[in-house]
Amino acid sequence: MTQKTIRVDGPVHAHLEDKKAEYGAETFNEVLKRELGIIPDPSELDKLAAYFAPELQDAVQQTVEVIRDIDDLHEHVEETEYGDDYKLVFTDPETGMDIAYIEFGDNRFDYYYRNTKREWEQAAAGDYRKRNDELQFGDSGAGTYDHIELGDVKDTVRQTLSGAIQRWRD
Repeated sequence: MTQKTIRVDGPVHAHLEDKKAEYGAETFNEVLKRELGIIPDPSELDKLAAYFAPELQDAVQQTVEVIRDIDDLHEHVEETEYGDDYKLVFTDPETGMDIAYIEFGDNRFDYYYRNTKREWEQAAAGDYRKRNDELQFGDSGAGTYDHIELGDVKDTVRQTLSGAIQRWRD
């Protein structure tokens, strides 16, 4: 990607610094993308899942509601390292630590949490297979990402996130 330089005056720079802290962003580029509406707001889950089949949109909505019901975590949206997908990140306000996220991909979502080694571990997923017209879910406990129900995914999210919050607050 071509790098461009934008010059700003002191007050604009100070404003961008404030917004950077508010958003938990690392770069001014991220701040500008948020301000310009290029990166969706966490409240715009429908935009994050816009290309999902309706059944998968409903499943990710239910999964996010489970996370929101567990604790009052801060939320922000980041681009993935690939730069063409997004993830909804949940941050513990007491520790300031990112503790879980849901990554939105091509007709799939993946749930990750911060494990006991402070590493990201995938624990659940939802996937829509167009050729089979089939919605599939999985969790790491099953050792596979096939043949479990959405309820099992939600249980996995509750268990792993509750444990992570407790561990990292102690």
